[in-house]
Amino acid sequence: MKKVIIFYFSGTGNTEKVLRMLANALDHEGVHSDCYAIDDCIRNGKIPSVSDYDSVGIGYPIYAFNVPSIVAAFIKKLPKADGKPVFVFKTAGEPFLLNSASSYYIFSHLRKKGYIFNYERHFLMPYNIIFRYNDAVVKQIYLLSQKMAQKMASDLSKGISHKPNFSPSIVFVSLIFRIQWIGAALNGRLQRTGNSCNLCQKCIKECKTDNIRLEHGKIRFGWNCTMCMRCIMCCPQKAIKAGILEPWAIRGAYDFERILSDASIPNNYIQKCDRGMFQYFKKYVRETEAQLNENR
Repeated sequence: MKKVIIFYFSGTGNTEKVLRMLANALDHEGVHSDCYAIDDCIRNGKIPSVSDYDSVGIGYPIYAFNVPSIVAAFIKKLPKADGKPVFVFKTAGEPFLLNSASSYYIFSHLRKKGYIFNYERHFLMPYNIIFRYNDAVVKQIYLLSQKMAQKMASDLSKGISHKPNFSPSIVFVSLIFRIQWIGAALNGRLQRTGNSCNLCQKCIKECKTDNIRLEHGKIRFGWNCTMCMRCIMCCPQKAIKAGILEPWAIRGAYDFERILSDASIPNNYIQKCDRGMFQYFKKYVRETEAQLNENR
């Protein structure tokens, strides 16, 4: 494999960071990658041809155990490509089993178009909703994702498969949670700006679905929200209210550069955690480290 095309969606930036990890690792393996943002493809109404590439990659963040609605819409627009291999990388703030079925939508739709789904990896990245991860967790899972990207690139370059196992029961639960597509649109319409809004319009420029506009001197939200939380995190005035999700809103991006360069922050926090949510990440860390040693 010498040349791949990767389509990706990234709300608050985590999936794009993994994309850059993977693209750099592929380059190291001698594989050229052309990367296109799904929101740009939809906005421009143009999807680059996949015919000249050895494989097609799809990257996305997991929302409520599913692909974001914007990714689902894009998958429908991809042209047929008989026998074209597909690889998927997905990001989530937790390593739990229900996330395993999120790519079933991609698998089922692209299979009908002739694609062959032969590789998938789940990358753990920090939450952009519910609560902010502490620096030690952020550092550990980021470094682990870097290593996994290198492993994925090596496997892809060698033609090694890593196929998902879609449990029928997990797929069924995922289908139920697909209501999030409607919920995202409804909740997006409920978003408002508070008194601290200074009309800088950064949220309008940053919105991936063109859901935000300036109307009669006020910021307005439409029905096209995919609930990526980008506007909430990037607002410099912390002025946007997240509708019914307001109690779980996270404001301000993670400072990855500072966290990674700070030697005082440990990179083995999860292994030592014996209480709280992160103790349940130990299995993911063990399994990921084991996968990193495969085929060495």
